[in-house]
Amino acid sequence: ISGFTLSIKLTGLVLIFPPLLPILRIKNTKKRIYALLLFISILSLVAFPFYLRSWIATGNPIYPYYSEYFTTNPATLAMSKIHHQMGMSKFGSRSIISFFTTFVKLASNPEWNLDGRYGWHLFPLLLLFLYGNIQNLFLKFLKTFKNREEEIQINNNLFLSFYCFFLYLFWFLTAQQARFLLPCYSLMFFLAVTNLKTFALQKKKIILSVIFALFLISFPYTRVKSALFAWKIKYSKISNKKYLHMMIGEDFMSMCKKITTLVPENKIVMLINEHRSLYIPRKCVIGTPLFQEKYLSPPKDFTQKDAVLKHLKRHHISYILVAFNPLNPDRNRNIQKKWLKTRLAMAELLKGGKIKLLWRSSSYSLLYIPD
Repeated sequence: ISGFTLSIKLTGLVLIFPPLLPILRIKNTKKRIYALLLFISILSLVAFPFYLRSWIATGNPIYPYYSEYFTTNPATLAMSKIHHQMGMSKFGSRSIISFFTTFVKLASNPEWNLDGRYGWHLFPLLLLFLYGNIQNLFLKFLKTFKNREEEIQINNNLFLSFYCFFLYLFWFLTAQQARFLLPCYSLMFFLAVTNLKTFALQKKKIILSVIFALFLISFPYTRVKSALFAWKIKYSKISNKKYLHMMIGEDFMSMCKKITTLVPENKIVMLINEHRSLYIPRKCVIGTPLFQEKYLSPPKDFTQKDAVLKHLKRHHISYILVAFNPLNPDRNRNIQKKWLKTRLAMAELLKGGKIKLLWRSSSYSLLYIPD
């Protein structure tokens, strides 16, 4: 499991510690070394193929990050720098007060710039978690265990609680996006339920009723529509096309229809500021400068209209779809500023007839480069 988490995302590295720390606590040196080598071998066996794929394809096993250690290509280095900036985009806040109050934001409103919320039932779960830790610390300090099994259980719970705190601290100091807190939330939920067992039956019922009531209040009812449509697709009640029309929006679907009408099937469409290539009804490439390294990167090399036109023709780009409002979750405003002169050069080409406007809406424009 640790190997799979590490292969999915580099930050999955923090999830290898739960199985690693008990190994380091083994008293017998030979057994500890054997267990450690076995753990590292299995971890590497699972994770290595995923990094090997990136290494073969790009020359960097952790692409697009830390490219300065693997290449001197200016386009790759500029792209890597932007991805580092996107990874460090500010969500939430990093003050001492926020460290203790972020749970209010996570429970209440996604508009607090945390990219999501968990609901008001987070509070009773957090209180159960804290209550159990205070109780366990008190018992450990006084050493008033009923038996050896209870002592082991309390030590294990305290270890998991410490690790839960570590996950929260790691999240707080990094991206602070709600979805990245799920490992911490899942562990806290497990420990809260474990602590609930210590209450009398009547109190359990009251606590569970409060949690359930807050869950119903916080339930994202607006998302039910998406789930129902997804099930309808599975059982062929509605078509994929209709689902996209309802869920993505009229403007996106109108753009897809225009591409179907105006772009020949054998042509490639370059996408700028629009990365949902899966739904585009033609073969396409992502061409947002700095988001990738192949096209129009680094922007400082493409500030003149002749350089831009020559570059596009060299890559056999005949059609360009430009979105006016970037929608990708890791968007960075600095990207738009850094390739402003490239946009101005494209505007000059459009004004001079070297690039033609085929279609425009409130969100998109479709451009054509004559041969």
